Amino acid sequence: MPGFQKAFSILLVPLLAMLLVSCGTVNEVIQESSIAMGGGNQMMLVRRDPASFGYVRMGILGQNYPDIRRFVKTKGVPDFFAEANNSSGHYCLFYYLRKRHAFISRICSSRAQTVQFAGPYPITDKELDVLTEFQREHRIDVVTR
Repeated sequence: MPGFQKAFSILLVPLLAMLLVSCGTVNEVIQESSIAMGGGNQMMLVRRDPASFGYVRMGILGQNYPDIRRFVKTKGVPDFFAEANNSSGHYCLFYYLRKRHAFISRICSSRAQTVQFAGPYPITDKELDVLTEFQREHRIDVVTR
């Protein structure tokens, strides 16, 4: 039990600090912290069973941003999901290997919960090779050319 209490206090202190400093609602703080604590600047495998970090991460963003949830419902669950952050915003990339294309989205504002999408963009042969090899290593349905 002491380990649980220590882990809980480690998580609780930063959350309380954010709540005390923030001028926004609790929901806005949770949304902003879920982006900050997410999968920033990395590529993630998306697998439903067993659920991969990319699948879970995409689900969290879908809960906070209905546009992302609708996009995935319309286009399907991607094979890979990436997030990137820079001074101009938070970006999500959705890779569909079988169709050999990707989409990019930009989260405009957590308060407005709006997301802009662009694409599809073709996936290069090199990207396809790297991602397909990663799938092979993790024993997932492999895309063939």
